[in-house]
Amino acid sequence: MQRSQKHALSGALAAVLVFAGLVRAQTQLVVSPTSMDLVIDPSFSTTFSRVQYLSVASSDGSAIPYSVDIKSVSPPGPWILGAPVSNAPPVTPASVGIYAAALVSIPGVTTGIGSTGLPRPYSGTITITSPLAPTVVVPIIVTQVNGPGPPTLQGEITSVLNAASFANASMSPGEVVSLFGTGLGPVVPDGAQLDSTGKVATSLDGVYVYFYNQPPQGSCCEYAVQAPLTYVSETQINCVVPYEIDQMGSIPGSLLFVDVYYLGAWSKSATPNVKLTAASPGIFATTGTGTGQAAALNSDNSPNTAWNPAPAGSIVQIFMTGEGQTSPAGVTGSVTCSNGCATTSQIPKPLLPVTAFVGGQPATVTFYGEAPELISGVMQVNVVVPLNTPSGAASLSITVGSSTQAGVTLAVK
Repeated sequence: MQRSQKHALSGALAAVLVFAGLVRAQTQLVVSPTSMDLVIDPSFSTTFSRVQYLSVASSDGSAIPYSVDIKSVSPPGPWILGAPVSNAPPVTPASVGIYAAALVSIPGVTTGIGSTGLPRPYSGTITITSPLAPTVVVPIIVTQVNGPGPPTLQGEITSVLNAASFANASMSPGEVVSLFGTGLGPVVPDGAQLDSTGKVATSLDGVYVYFYNQPPQGSCCEYAVQAPLTYVSETQINCVVPYEIDQMGSIPGSLLFVDVYYLGAWSKSATPNVKLTAASPGIFATTGTGTGQAAALNSDNSPNTAWNPAPAGSIVQIFMTGEGQTSPAGVTGSVTCSNGCATTSQIPKPLLPVTAFVGGQPATVTFYGEAPELISGVMQVNVVVPLNTPSGAASLSITVGSSTQAGVTLAVK
């Protein structure tokens, strides 16, 4: 892999000790998300928030026992609840559903509106403990929006597209997508921010994006996951399809919803607007249109352009999204190799095979996996340009279970 050299562990001695088995890191509980934001809008449908999933795993991938303690902090009371866990007895990896009941149903709590007239947030905690790993505490913020009548609708989502290809196709876990519409977010655009744990935040300038399934008729609640946000504006939001959509009981071909919540108002869809698939690959292009020159680097890490083409026989690094679930399993919002990767074997790779064509010819793939220093869901593919590729703009196609979009090219010398 061309870019991995600068991600080696600092200190040759530390690397030697680790690989010699003389130093073993303590098993950790890996919990995602690291904080939860629940919104109750009784005027819209139910007196419960949507159920969001908390993913619990071990840092070394082993199955370890754990327990969960859910506590309503302010106000106290049994209004933050847990849905049944996905396994019994509880061992990692697992998913825990968390939802909140409307606070108006608790004696002594009559409103969720503060003195400012804005929704008042309430709080709680989820404490995950294990005899084999340090305890993890996840804070919960719950906002209840009260008031008679239908929900406040801020804007409209007109399309949900692959952020690389801009194809209106199925969505896969971890895919970077673009939501287009009106009234989706702030007039002044804003970019990704990291939370306190180094993951890309799911809240940005008052914007939240929810991926969720439709509850069965008569059910109390929807099962939702918040998406990491990489860009927000009034007419466009870029975000990542949470890997947890696999844990909603969804299967390829399932229909899901994506909604936007911005400063107390919704942009909602009356019908499902996302179709789930195992992979929906798209290659990023420098034009930002899904066609033309690929967003790629030559073997010397310089941009691949018509003025800086790659020699035939050299390796080109290509960036894409929509590769689907990975091994090890993708962690929503994580930044790949943010603390360095000693070897490429530590980098998550898609479950589905990856192949490439350049100029209509099969091209050798020397590496594929999540792109270091970028959000999980962006994949790097290193491809050897076939020796007999003519100079100029050569067509590029990468397959991850299905073909990518047409019209993407590489510059060849």
